[in-house]
Amino acid sequence: METTQKKIKISELDVIYKPGETNVTTFIKDGKSIYTGKTVDEYLKEGCILCSMDEACELIRPIEDRKYTGPFKEITEEQYNRSLEVLPPERWIKSHNAQFFRMSEYYTSNITSHFIQYKNRYFSANKRTSTTELQNLEEVQKLFFS
Repeated sequence: METTQKKIKISELDVIYKPGETNVTTFIKDGKSIYTGKTVDEYLKEGCILCSMDEACELIRPIEDRKYTGPFKEITEEQYNRSLEVLPPERWIKSHNAQFFRMSEYYTSNITSHFIQYKNRYFSANKRTSTTELQNLEEVQKLFFS
């Protein structure tokens, strides 16, 4: 006798999220945590909220931005080269009279260290991978070459 079990997609589950955190607390199925068995009401009493994963991500994104991203800072050539050599670089390219790469190891979500070599100077900042090289260069030009 063959039985089939429906696979649960994360996107179909509700989540428990504690406002201010950078991650969801747990996933909910049939009114309970799929990990701990605690009920939604137990989590709500702890100050958590019940929402979709998409809603949690929208709440988490600005917190991650405040906590993990920031403006470019000037670094030494040695710091730049050490970062380039410690792990295989991601998106190592030359464009707009500059050289760009980002770390292949991420802090969280899609946030990692971005590096720029421009006019014989070196810069670094933690940014989202959705930030383009041109956006990064424009920020460096505004901060250091205006």
